Amino acid sequence: MQFTTAREFRESLNEARASLAAASTPSDELRERVTLYEQSAEACLRQANAHQSRVLYERLISILCLAGALIVLCLVIFFVFSRAEDEPPKVAKPFPVTVYLGTSKPTLHEAKVKKSCIGQELDGWAVEGDLAAPVVVTNPKGDCPASRFTLSDDVGVAVPVAKK
Repeated sequence: MQFTTAREFRESLNEARASLAAASTPSDELRERVTLYEQSAEACLRQANAHQSRVLYERLISILCLAGALIVLCLVIFFVFSRAEDEPPKVAKPFPVTVYLGTSKPTLHEAKVKKSCIGQELDGWAVEGDLAAPVVVTNPKGDCPASRFTLSDDVGVAVPVAKK
């Protein structure tokens, strides 16, 4: 019972089934042969289904790998182009601030802040520059005259004030 093609096998199975159906009292040998052919056919179908499933699985895995790589590439491109700018935003129009000046005399002297203003809390306006180092104009307070200077981290801090 060796077959070289699927066609030969199918023809033998069909002949055995036809003989079994045609016989009024089929022999045990004929029944065994039909059973053996049907078991062989089922085994062939299981093997074919397993092979087809494996091929489809491998195709799915390759598609998922490509899709995953594409998603990662898109995320990298998104993060590269959506980075925040390195420079702080500019002062677009003047707004009120409270300026808290530091106590370092050399730093304040370089910023052209009067000695009488050292360590003071002054009212003023941020008028230009950027938010990290705005140019502020302060109102006079006590011995401290009105002045205009660039406010860096070493000089002091400008805190925006809500308008009344």
